[in-house]
Amino acid sequence: MLTSLLPILAAAWIGVPPPPSMTPSARTAHFQFHGTEITQGAINKIAPLAEDRYERLCRLIDACDALERRIDVYVAQDAESFASAFPDESPMAEWAVGVAFPRSYRIVLRAFGSALFSFNETFDHEVSHILIYAAAGGRPLPRWFVEGLAIWHADENVLARLESAQRAAMTDNLLSLQEMDRRFPNRGVKVSLAYAQSALFVRYLARNFGQNAMARLVAQLRADRPFSAAFEHVFQGSPDELAERWKDSFSRSVSVWTVLRDGTILWVAMAFLFIWAYLVKRRERKLALGQMDDDEEAELAWTALENARSEGDDPTLH
Repeated sequence: MLTSLLPILAAAWIGVPPPPSMTPSARTAHFQFHGTEITQGAINKIAPLAEDRYERLCRLIDACDALERRIDVYVAQDAESFASAFPDESPMAEWAVGVAFPRSYRIVLRAFGSALFSFNETFDHEVSHILIYAAAGGRPLPRWFVEGLAIWHADENVLARLESAQRAAMTDNLLSLQEMDRRFPNRGVKVSLAYAQSALFVRYLARNFGQNAMARLVAQLRADRPFSAAFEHVFQGSPDELAERWKDSFSRSVSVWTVLRDGTILWVAMAFLFIWAYLVKRRERKLALGQMDDDEEAELAWTALENARSEGDDPTLH
């Protein structure tokens, strides 16, 4: 179970001075990397891949020409040097491992990633923040969309986030888009839920309206259409309307997922599979001998079900 996604992903919208003691290192068409002797190994690994990763990200939203200049990528060796990239008293310095500053075209990363996301995944996530900012001309966008797009963009494994959203769906506690828009959670149990919902909703849109749906939406944004109008043009409904459709679909899938992942139900299902295989074989033998007795077989199946229930194996949803 994930207790929080906040230590993994963050986006800031202000400019800050460059971190001290980090010097320019590798340079590519779209990135200038900065680091220390200790973080040079991480830079050496990501720099040769950076342009290919950028190409994949920008093609997904058809915005490869959106950047106005190179993105500065600072790779910090520890929490202290990472924190030095942020304004004084900024809370994100304590827990983030990747932060994007879109206005200044700057990304700050911890060199060693996290237990949940690799360094490369965090890099992709933060690049996505700057890409969508540039493509939208710097206009504000809903936070749920920005975060959901970045997770979808980076191809991060959303299955790991399903558990928190699962439980919320079972208890009707999913967050509304307005709630996430008004104040995206930054602490407590709602953090992982907000990231999970954002990612799953964006994935739902991409799956149901085609992989180029996000590119069509970004094209509308680049044409200076407001987000709500652009969204409705592409998805034939408002964000709230589509969110309700997703919630209905997700709630149904949660029930199925919960059933399938319950160990008791799996054991019962396996037992009945063996019983069914036994009955099929038994029927085949009877057919060969001309001794069909459907009533007897029905009684056998019913007895097996009653035995399972009496032993406490009746399906229980958690």
